[in-house]
Amino acid sequence: LLAMGVAYAMITLFVANRAVLIAHTFHFWGNVDLPLGLTLILFLVAGVAITLLAGLTSEASKMMEGWRLRQASRTNEEIEEEYGRGLSAVLEGRDDEALRHFRAVLERDSRHFNTLLKLGEVMRVQERFDDAIEYHRKAHHLKDHDPRPLYALVEDYEAKGDLEHARNVLGRIIGLKRDSLSAWRKLRWLHMKERNWAKALSAHHRVEKQLNPLNPRDRADSRFGLGIRYEIAGDLLAVGKAKDATHALRKLIRDDTRFIPAHVRLGDALRAQGLADEAVDAWYQGFETTGSPIFLTFLEEHFLALEQPLAAIEALKRCIARARKD
Repeated sequence: LLAMGVAYAMITLFVANRAVLIAHTFHFWGNVDLPLGLTLILFLVAGVAITLLAGLTSEASKMMEGWRLRQASRTNEEIEEEYGRGLSAVLEGRDDEALRHFRAVLERDSRHFNTLLKLGEVMRVQERFDDAIEYHRKAHHLKDHDPRPLYALVEDYEAKGDLEHARNVLGRIIGLKRDSLSAWRKLRWLHMKERNWAKALSAHHRVEKQLNPLNPRDRADSRFGLGIRYEIAGDLLAVGKAKDATHALRKLIRDDTRFIPAHVRLGDALRAQGLADEAVDAWYQGFETTGSPIFLTFLEEHFLALEQPLAAIEALKRCIARARKD
């Protein structure tokens, strides 16, 4: 109805102005002259044709885009289904079958991030460390701000025994996220594996800054520092620095009076300095504080090594007299 109304209005105008539209002409190129009325009709038809062509082009573009999206969606569904089969195979311990599924995914989409991660993990389990490293590097190049491929690389290098590269990758993770608790914990563990206790203690201090004292796991994690400091004291004692070891152990006992290994090693450090009586007193103190029977063994062995069995008996009697649990 609207179109009919517009057509009627245009026809009325043309009829009202027919004398003008016929009397005047419109000049085109090549000495072509057309009546003004016919020229207006031609321009009107051209405008309608252009508008129609633009509309058809837009609709055709939308149809093609919709078709491409449907094709991509169908392909993604097939890829995710194949990836899911691979995950199921991994969970069920069928690693070779998982590899086939993951490789089938990469044949269709070589940039499938999660597949690269999982494929590398399977390679690591099969001790194909170089292949695992290669896949995890590819995953990292796809998402260089995602820490997951970097953590996977750390595990790859650690499993391979290349702790230096593992530490370097952890440094990159820390560079991305300075306060990454997981990264500092892992770095601490790697230093501990290499028995580099000084660096392990430095990494532990960074961990301690982020621990929540109300969290049971964090409270247990804080005790790592005691163990690291104990190992440092043990190394000092092993290289003949008994006095420095004694100082470190006394400080450790002040921080945690119930840390049994520190009491035991303190006696060893004092005995290494020729202070046998002070060593015995240290073990007495350790027994009174902790109630651990290990100190009875050390006292007994100490006096028997000196061929003083009566002194050993007296030492044990003294411990029994003071024991809270006789």
